[in-house]
Amino acid sequence: MKNYNDMLANKDRMIALLKGEKMEGELNPKIFKTEQVHISQIKAGDLIIDMSGENSSVCKNNIDYDPFFGTSIKGQTWWGGHLKVTRYVTTPWGCLIPIIINKV
Repeated sequence: MKNYNDMLANKDRMIALLKGEKMEGELNPKIFKTEQVHISQIKAGDLIIDMSGENSSVCKNNIDYDPFFGTSIKGQTWWGGHLKVTRYVTTPWGCLIPIIINKV
């Protein structure tokens, strides 16, 4: 039962992060451009926000495919692809793109 409650708490946290809301006692992680993609579009070398809300780089060994569960990253299936994965947008040479805020 503890794992189910943890999963629900992580789901609520991910939804808040995807909306760009600040979590209680945390800084806003949305200072770089992100995009939401299906789990099957994640490839080795991508930087994502994982289910616990931490930045995580993906390597070839982290991506797994199971005929029953589908694609998983570090054992997380992202609810069978129903929850989009937040991936940082990078330039062709791998640099993160910052969000530019124009102050008037």
